Amino acid sequence: MPEVTEGVRKINPFVSSLSALNSIFSLSMTVFSFAIIIYLEGANLPVYLAGIGLTVGQAILIGISMFQGRAIDKGHSFTLMITGGFLYGISLALLYLVISKNLLIVGLIPAFIAIMIISEGFFRASLNSFIAKASATNILGKNYARIMTGETVGSSFAYAVLILGAVSYDISYVFLGSGLLLVCMAFLAFFVLYSKEKEAMKGAANQVRRPGLFEGLRSLKERRKFVVPLISSKAMMTVGVIGFSLFYVPSGLILGIPIEYSFGILLLTYILASVLGRFSEKFIDSKSNFGRRFISLTMLLDVVTYGLILLAIFLKSEYLFLGAALFSSPGIITITGAMSYEVTVIGRENRGIFGGVQRQIVGVAAALVSWPLTLFYSLGFQYLWEIVWAASIISLLITFSIPNVATIHPPEGQPH
Repeated sequence: MPEVTEGVRKINPFVSSLSALNSIFSLSMTVFSFAIIIYLEGANLPVYLAGIGLTVGQAILIGISMFQGRAIDKGHSFTLMITGGFLYGISLALLYLVISKNLLIVGLIPAFIAIMIISEGFFRASLNSFIAKASATNILGKNYARIMTGETVGSSFAYAVLILGAVSYDISYVFLGSGLLLVCMAFLAFFVLYSKEKEAMKGAANQVRRPGLFEGLRSLKERRKFVVPLISSKAMMTVGVIGFSLFYVPSGLILGIPIEYSFGILLLTYILASVLGRFSEKFIDSKSNFGRRFISLTMLLDVVTYGLILLAIFLKSEYLFLGAALFSSPGIITITGAMSYEVTVIGRENRGIFGGVQRQIVGVAAALVSWPLTLFYSLGFQYLWEIVWAASIISLLITFSIPNVATIHPPEGQPH
């Protein structure tokens, strides 16, 4: 089998291909997350349909997450990536047909949204696990940085497209176009581009030892001082992720900020993040000793961003509301470092089972807050942002209990 050697410093071209695919996936996901509320309101449909779809999708994802984690650790991460990529694109395109072409069987709207949430879980978890298992240790952070840069580039492009859709065209076409583009890019990435390099990475991933279910759970139990606070912090972080992605732009509208202005500032934020992502590739692997600080800094950026948004709402300041989003741009560096540190402590052979446990707990949090957040937004958007900010503070405080230096024995099953 092809081996991943610790002396290799170059990024496998297939990682760049996956980064390009992640760009298009991020484009589609950003279009959905930031425009679905506006899309439904424009079609005179109740926004709670989105809340129902999100809740049902998260509930199903919780139920299957352990099975998905086991499938990843058994070597099926590549297949799950393919499934997630295609399903998300097809569902996004079908959502356009249901809403815009008057195929208004209302139950189909939350159904397609639920499918998108499930397929997003398939794609994201499998992609991260595949990179963890197939990468040499000394370029793990570099590979994650390349993947995350692709994600920010895709989001940047999404905001540019949404601006165009908001000022020039029906925003519904953005849903259709991005969905079809994702299907095409998934086909190219998985079946056409860099086939030799793809097989090399699949072979390297298959070299990683595959522990049994109970062995994997025992391994996580040994690392519980790291696992418990990390997952708890991410569960609280989910409140902000959902709140910001679904309600930042609609909240701006309430303050009198045109849609294109909000999308424009998000475009600038992600352009800055893309530049920082490329920069982080050059040094992130040499800063592995930062450990917990990467995680805490990620949560701190959330506290600052959401706190400024809430302050802007109380002061009715359009400029502060727009400027607050810019504080999240350095997050690409801290998130990349946190992901690399996480794999180092958990062990790449346990990445799937850890992801399964994490998705169950984080998924419960997402399922519990999706519907209430839409309700609070309807009652008064300032209440929503108070909850989001409070959750971010709790998330930051939890990170202080995460060990800064891993004292656990080195994980087995790493490629040599």
